[in-house]
Amino acid sequence: SLEEELEQAAAAVMEHVAAEGAPALASLLGVAQRALVEAAAVRTLPPPPVIGADELNSHREALEDLRASDEVHRKQIGALIFEKGRLNAEISRMKRRLDEAAEEKACTVHALGEALRRTTQEREERSWSSNGAMLE
Repeated sequence: SLEEELEQAAAAVMEHVAAEGAPALASLLGVAQRALVEAAAVRTLPPPPVIGADELNSHREALEDLRASDEVHRKQIGALIFEKGRLNAEISRMKRRLDEAAEEKACTVHALGEALRRTTQEREERSWSSNGAMLE
């Protein structure tokens, strides 16, 4: 059998490797031999039980249910992604509006500050003029 041939070849290679003093190859060969033993042990296991038609149909129905559920979830995810895009666009529009409002506010504050400064300056000039006229 194939296993016997592999074992014979492994034994011949092992003798050669041991004579040549290659420990890495000897180790690799040991792993191969252990794999052969495991393969033989697996072959001795009994086959899995046969699935009956009813159980097979039950598994098929469960699989179809899972596929249908998967399709529903995919559609829901698609709808959520679309909604996210729409909301991101709305957020961008609102951010632009806020930026514009902040710019308008800054301009208004600056204009009011300038007007207050001019008014204060005019009052001071009138006050100096009045005081100057009184002194004369």
